Amino acid sequence: MRYFHPARFALLALLVLPGNALAATLSVLEIQPTSGIVAGTPVTFYAAADGFRDPTFSVSNSFGSAGTIDKFGYFSWTPTIDDAGTHIFTVTVKDSFGNNASTTARIYVIPKSLAIQQLSPGTIVYTNAPVAFTVHAPGFTSPWFTLSDSYAGTSVTNANLASTGIFSWTPASNEQGLHTLTITARDLYGLYATITQDLTVMPPTVAFGKPSTRATVGTPVTFTATSVGLTKPSYTITDSLGFNSTLRENAIASTTGAFSWTPAARDIGTHTLTLTATDANRSTATAKLTLTVEATSSAATSTSTPAQTTAPASTPASASSSTQNSYIFTSFLGIGSRSTAVTELQKHLTADGSYAGPVTGYFGALTAAGVKKFQAAHGIEPVGYVGPQTRAALNTP
Repeated sequence: MRYFHPARFALLALLVLPGNALAATLSVLEIQPTSGIVAGTPVTFYAAADGFRDPTFSVSNSFGSAGTIDKFGYFSWTPTIDDAGTHIFTVTVKDSFGNNASTTARIYVIPKSLAIQQLSPGTIVYTNAPVAFTVHAPGFTSPWFTLSDSYAGTSVTNANLASTGIFSWTPASNEQGLHTLTITARDLYGLYATITQDLTVMPPTVAFGKPSTRATVGTPVTFTATSVGLTKPSYTITDSLGFNSTLRENAIASTTGAFSWTPAARDIGTHTLTLTATDANRSTATAKLTLTVEATSSAATSTSTPAQTTAPASTPASASSSTQNSYIFTSFLGIGSRSTAVTELQKHLTADGSYAGPVTGYFGALTAAGVKKFQAAHGIEPVGYVGPQTRAALNTP
């Protein structure tokens, strides 16, 4: 491939005028910079027109914007990232006597970088759900791509990235965690560029919404189930008491997750409800809720602790137990989460001895370390975020 070195010579157009008139010439001089032109770098040159009277200049570009040229022949242009490649600028000069001439200047813009576009659903993806994006390679001629993944045992291969730059992949259930994809583009002219993209694969989750953990015979129990990482899920619910309970699967609307159940007298006791959400991608998530059904509201009142006339000198153990068990965790929590649930989580972990940081309501690195310590102590894989298993352990009295 030939490269133009404008500092070494000027392009010249010659027009021979009739009779004894002097020859009119047009040349391009002083192209700056002479090389290494990248997006955002201003490009200038001077179009010298000899033998013309009151000349007027115009300029065109083989692709992209044409830049500007003034009445003195001074040209300026600033390429963008989409202008990478070889440009042929055609400069034309005319005067009022009908004289005209044209010449060309060849300018090469180096590709600045690759770009990831149209990333869907985002940098957080879910198992058994597709993720896609497009690699934009400005300035490359018929590029080909190679692809690698930092994740050991990944199912990502070069086949996931088409020659058009379109990437598509559906992570499996055993591919949860951080994947750093490295994409390289090359073409026949020796152009080469690399870009990385992080994707974090998470398990889908389902939650009970905002349920109560206590219910009374004859009073409806209602909530609306929610899910993350599932596409149009179908919801089901079961009761640990089986047919000894009046709760049936039709208590929950399969498409909306709206739940309604009115306990009967035979339902008095403790129920463990299991909520399941499944979608067409065969992704499944479950959550559990412990619900205590009481005979009447007065019965619930009678079980409350009467007011103490004399406070004990110190009850740290009971206070910790109350703090740990009074809040029900129902949603996914991870790095970046900020909510009341995170505040309660930090209180719970503090009382549990797994966390010694401040209670801020923000889930950062300290909170993640506390969650890992809690998970390890409860036989749960220490992943550092709160999923269904960890919620169940947190919600267990």
